[in-house]
Amino acid sequence: MPTLRSVLEKTHQHEFDNPPTLTSPQRQFCFQIDEALKPILRGLDLPINQVGFLLQLGYFKVTTRFFPLATFRKKDWAFVVRRLHLAQEPIRFQAYADSTMRYHRQLILEYMQVEAFRGKVHRQCQEESDQLVAKGLRLPAVFGSLCDYLRLNRCEIPTYSKLASIINRSLNRFNTTIERTLYTHLQADQKTLLANLLLQLPGEDGVIPPNSPLLLTQLRDTDELMSVRAIRHNIAQLRHLKEVYYQCLPLIQALALPDALLESYALQVMRSRGWQVKQWKSRELYLLCFVQYQYYYVSDVLTKTFITAVQEHTHQCERKQERHRLGSYQQNLEQLRIILLCYIQQAKLIQNRPTPAFNFLTWFLDAIDDRDQPATQLFLQQLPQVEELFEQLNAQVKDVDFLDRVEAESLKLQTRVGDIMRYLELRVEPHATPLREALLYYQAHQGQLNDEAPIDFLPSKVRSVIKNQTGKLRVSLYKALLAQQVLRGLKNGLVYVPTSHQHKSVDPYMIDEPKWQSQKVDLLRQAGMTHLADWSAVRDRLAASLNAQLKQTTDRIHSGQNQFFEKRPNHAWRLITPTLAELEAADIDIFPQDRIISLFEVLETVNRSCGFVDCFQATRQGHGPQRPSSILFLAGIMSLGCNLTTGRFAKAAKNISGSSLETTVRNYFNSANLERANDRVSGLIEQISRSGLLPLLETVQRSASDGQKYKVAFNSIHSTNSGKYFGKEKGITIYSFLNNVHNLFYSTIFSASDREAWYVIDGLLHNDVIRSDVHSTDSHGATELIFAVSYLLGIDFQPRMSHLSQKTLYGLEGMDMKALSQLVGHLGPTVDERLIGFQWDRILKLLVSLHLKQTLASLVMKRLNSYAVHNPLYRALGELGKLVRTDFILRYMDEEGLRHRIHQQQEKMESAQVLSRAVAYGNNGVLQYANQEELQTMEGCKRLITNVIICWNYLYMSRLLLQSTESERALLLSVLPRTSPVAWQHINFHGEFNFDEDAVRDPLEDSLEAILSYESKLS
Repeated sequence: MPTLRSVLEKTHQHEFDNPPTLTSPQRQFCFQIDEALKPILRGLDLPINQVGFLLQLGYFKVTTRFFPLATFRKKDWAFVVRRLHLAQEPIRFQAYADSTMRYHRQLILEYMQVEAFRGKVHRQCQEESDQLVAKGLRLPAVFGSLCDYLRLNRCEIPTYSKLASIINRSLNRFNTTIERTLYTHLQADQKTLLANLLLQLPGEDGVIPPNSPLLLTQLRDTDELMSVRAIRHNIAQLRHLKEVYYQCLPLIQALALPDALLESYALQVMRSRGWQVKQWKSRELYLLCFVQYQYYYVSDVLTKTFITAVQEHTHQCERKQERHRLGSYQQNLEQLRIILLCYIQQAKLIQNRPTPAFNFLTWFLDAIDDRDQPATQLFLQQLPQVEELFEQLNAQVKDVDFLDRVEAESLKLQTRVGDIMRYLELRVEPHATPLREALLYYQAHQGQLNDEAPIDFLPSKVRSVIKNQTGKLRVSLYKALLAQQVLRGLKNGLVYVPTSHQHKSVDPYMIDEPKWQSQKVDLLRQAGMTHLADWSAVRDRLAASLNAQLKQTTDRIHSGQNQFFEKRPNHAWRLITPTLAELEAADIDIFPQDRIISLFEVLETVNRSCGFVDCFQATRQGHGPQRPSSILFLAGIMSLGCNLTTGRFAKAAKNISGSSLETTVRNYFNSANLERANDRVSGLIEQISRSGLLPLLETVQRSASDGQKYKVAFNSIHSTNSGKYFGKEKGITIYSFLNNVHNLFYSTIFSASDREAWYVIDGLLHNDVIRSDVHSTDSHGATELIFAVSYLLGIDFQPRMSHLSQKTLYGLEGMDMKALSQLVGHLGPTVDERLIGFQWDRILKLLVSLHLKQTLASLVMKRLNSYAVHNPLYRALGELGKLVRTDFILRYMDEEGLRHRIHQQQEKMESAQVLSRAVAYGNNGVLQYANQEELQTMEGCKRLITNVIICWNYLYMSRLLLQSTESERALLLSVLPRTSPVAWQHINFHGEFNFDEDAVRDPLEDSLEAILSYESKLS
């Protein structure tokens, strides 16, 4: 019998199979009795039946499912009893019969017009599950999508066990189909190639040493540094993977695995030992996925290497040329002064001579031919210097001197990128014919160029100097200029790498066109976007909202109701937002003041509460070594999260073996496990915040995101220069997301030079904890594209924008903007509705692709941004974003409360970033990792520690409320709304000072006498 896999974590299973925890306003809504419900209640003969019916109905309104009687909440039961005016007699749970409960459920389904989960609904749910599993989604995502599907189609949602059984049945069917396809199409030579990956590498003499690594081990260890050795290692990887990939390509195409599933299988190989992979059933499938995934990944690494190397080469040439020109200027300044002086003297000499009327030319020649004159002699002596300065100036005007500098520095660049351009699958868009011909010529000739190399891709003024005086091609200059043009193509969308994860063209990231056209209705339904199918309807809704907000904002300003809008000269304006009144300081200490809590104690306490250490699982459960103790996991989290590295941490810690800690981190620590551990802690934070014990500030789910810069110790391909943040060093950006209860629910890492706006949508869609209603960023995350996509995804995007009065406002055709034009000076033309209409189908395809997690939004955003000038999809989204941004700015001008909420949410984000910076104190905050997976693992540990501290603070505040008297509770409830759980003054990150006499392990003073007497012995 197939194994039944767990779909949700145990805590999430328990939460799903139990009624929701309702607040008082939510109870008022769920258990209200309208006129349509009164006849049904009167038809129920016994009070217990009325209570049970209304309670089940209220829960069903919220969740679309039914719950066992034993899980009913006493507070809700008591509220319903009072609502029905039945409090005069006791009504017990046990009196509610099972048969009556089942009958009531049928009544509720009819009353709510919802279909029961049986028969046709069950079959449709199984079909939907089959489709979701075939997309390669994670099991929790499949579970959530099934619930959304049933809710959208007004069907009852069953218990966890029923849904889990459906999903497992889909998994078993899918795996059976994949295995059948694999062994039907697997050829003998392909099987041999894959089997060779699990063989040890021979030495130079052809003999296999006992400790020789597997070929698989060599191919998965990518070096993500900028050194020449690292680049050569990665090129060798690429060439081997490329050979295996193309020989297995027919099999890969026959399987047609979704990207998410392919990545999941490949990462299992990446995170397992070679001897484990050898024991797997269907290991050919996993190795095949590894080959494709790793080939694409190495292509990404080499593409980033190419981009960084060419950029560094260009910047270095520019800096050297600038220094050279400055030096030449200083050197030639004196000669230029002498030349000008000679010119002035000679000009005055000529000017003072009388001018004969009969022959001006004769007079001029006589004047300058007077060689005995000192001024004339000096003038003629300067001729060589004048010619030299002229040549220098002429070279600078034509950039000839800069090209000479590029040529001189070309060999270093070729050492880095020559092989990359030869072996990386760089493709050029068809309309860029000259560049495509040049690149194909370079690759066909393996970089060995001659005078026939195409030069049409170069600007005309460069083509005139690309060959020397004898007509020979300046090969070094040509290669450097070709690399620069390829780099420019990668940035503007003309060049792409089809066999990569991050550098494809735009369309492969979205649902393929035939599937979109044939299944558009079903895909829109799956994504819950049927209301967006018609652009004209969306346009009308947006126009109505914009017109209403425009009228309200302008009327309130003109009437004087908006006292915070100030008109300034030259059509400028500003908003004067008063600060919120500060609460008086309470005479009470919330967090511990009598002692410092060790970080280990904080981690251990929260782990006992939610068991986040259980999320650290080996890639595959098998006959491996015994699972390490929880202490080793906590030590690994502290060593990586605090940026101390495991080796240094083990030396400073007691009762921790360095080898055991290294083994634990190597076998169990990866970004996927840390994501699950963070989700576990985040879930506990959400449960505590909804428990009703702590004061609930608002029910709207708000979130915020912001980036934080960190220096990196190594010359990694993922780090870039930023003079503002790192000086002459390099670093990365860690972009984090936080909701209104201070829960850090998502983070990602990217280059410090990347735009933060590209990654905003990632955190909102690709997390399994938070579904945000309102999202805020600072100005770096706010672009017209993000406004448009957020609006269409149903997220109210509310950024904190700087220089707001300088933003241009836009309207639709026929919209009266006269009243607004009297207030603001920056009004743009009406948006291009026709372009939006033409591109609406592609916009929908993009939205559905993002919502169904076909791809990461950041990948599409980056590629669209590179196509900014040419791509109509990008321009259409920009036009739509102009309208959405205008609507937001009008609301921002009008609502003081909105401005305060945005500011408060961003302040929460900034305080969490300060805590994150305090956590990563090791090595002066300079990160000690270079590879993407290493950086993500470190960030996962850092975020886990931050979430654990916040969770511990929530637990501590809740315990204070539970143990307080009525008067103390009243005081605490008045203080807690302004007490942030993002506090760490009571946390000890650095360990404890030990003053025990036995703590001195190596008493050096015993050697003092020998040290001091050493010189006398020599004498």
